[in-house]
Amino acid sequence: MIIIVLSVIILSLLGVSLASLVENQTLKGNFTFLWRALKYIWNEYLFKYSMMLINFLENKIGEPILDKFQIMKSKLLPHSN
Repeated sequence: MIIIVLSVIILSLLGVSLASLVENQTLKGNFTFLWRALKYIWNEYLFKYSMMLINFLENKIGEPILDKFQIMKSKLLPHSN
């Protein structure tokens, strides 16, 4: 919230009108193009590799940690299942 307020203050001090930015068709077109490009890159290239990384980390880090917690739990609470 503070970052947003400070950004508005800085833009105001620089003489930038937020209303004129919102109404500017060229700016809207640029942001639309950028958004579509980022979505395409994410969907076509990054998503698959990020899911592979998440699965790798889950298998190499997550499962061993959970196994160790189960072992600790069984040692601390031998009668719970």
